[in-house]
Amino acid sequence: MKKIIWFEVSSIAWGGGPQFMINAGEKLSQLDCKVTFVHLNCSEEVESRSELDFVSHCRTNQIGMDKSYTFGLSRFRRVFDRLRWLRRTIKDLKPDTIITTGQWESSSWLMLACLGLPINLSVIVYGSVFSFSNDNDITKFAGVFRQAYRRIIKDYESFEHISLEAYEKLSFKRRLLNNAESYLRYWANRKARRIFALTGRVAREVEAMYGREVKPLPLSITETDDVVKKGECKPSELKMVYFGRLIKSKRVIEAIKIFEHLAEQVDGLVFHILGSGVERPAIEAYVAQSRFKDAIKVFGFVAEEVLKHEIETCLCTINLDIADFDLTTLESLGMGKPVVVSKICDLDKQLFDMGALLSEAEVLALQGGQLLDRLKAVDGAEVVSVVHANYMVDERVLQLVD
Repeated sequence: MKKIIWFEVSSIAWGGGPQFMINAGEKLSQLDCKVTFVHLNCSEEVESRSELDFVSHCRTNQIGMDKSYTFGLSRFRRVFDRLRWLRRTIKDLKPDTIITTGQWESSSWLMLACLGLPINLSVIVYGSVFSFSNDNDITKFAGVFRQAYRRIIKDYESFEHISLEAYEKLSFKRRLLNNAESYLRYWANRKARRIFALTGRVAREVEAMYGREVKPLPLSITETDDVVKKGECKPSELKMVYFGRLIKSKRVIEAIKIFEHLAEQVDGLVFHILGSGVERPAIEAYVAQSRFKDAIKVFGFVAEEVLKHEIETCLCTINLDIADFDLTTLESLGMGKPVVVSKICDLDKQLFDMGALLSEAEVLALQGGQLLDRLKAVDGAEVVSVVHANYMVDERVLQLVD
């Protein structure tokens, strides 16, 4: 039996990352692998199914970490304590392979903690390098990554918080730290045995950043709705749905604007927003001043059965994430429901061709009646078959450890 550590250092907030780890980890466990999740920052409030599942079988570090970028001795002591904890955990578990998701801190922490230890590291780049939750993340493109950034930014320039200006405004100390971190990340990812990406767009971005081959591995979800495959799909209501985290990069207010555009032409259309996050107050403030405020409901986090019912009975979901890939998009498609996506979405071309994925620009150019006709013409069973063929976690996940 192969022993595997699956390591994460960033947030475990409600989103696709933890759920992807659980999905792939459970499949590996069924294939004669023992998987232990190790998390370095387990201090956030736990409020979703994926987080609860993740934390329930996860070794977590309880050492606090000041997130401010200072050079004080107390910060370096915390860094050293966490590295020592991680090294001790790795030596205790004696893994055959370590897997990590993300492309920033995770691989760097692992390589530093494992200096002098034999390590077989697989890195999975879960989303686009520009899938940012806040403005400051753009500042990670320092040092060795700046030229790669300039080469691949053209697809993202229309998104308001993606620009080099954020980096130029940093203090000298912060710039120095970011440059040092960039070279550390570059070294760590060059040392990794394998790097995988969930889409072709991400593979190209990571190849530009690290100058090495990136393998595609689109396997992401484990469950889809069999009701659709049996031809018993529930009739759609005049309802559009967003579900996921309420953070800036998800562009929920832009999703509301799409709804408003269509609500002007389609009587009785409603929009349900499901999820929690730091942007909820801003979203609720926008809804309060909308002329369609009575047709827009912000529910917050909901139970799994409520979420499933909302998706099953909607016309479509809207997910304008600044990302090539988003698990919520695949969850909707897995239930036979079309999705309105941003121009960055890089899922299988078949899904666009059959009308299951529509770009926001395309939707805004349509009249309400035209869009309704397009959505109702989508063959849910065919959509589910494409998702099964391309994105279901199966034995191919063994590529991570072979």
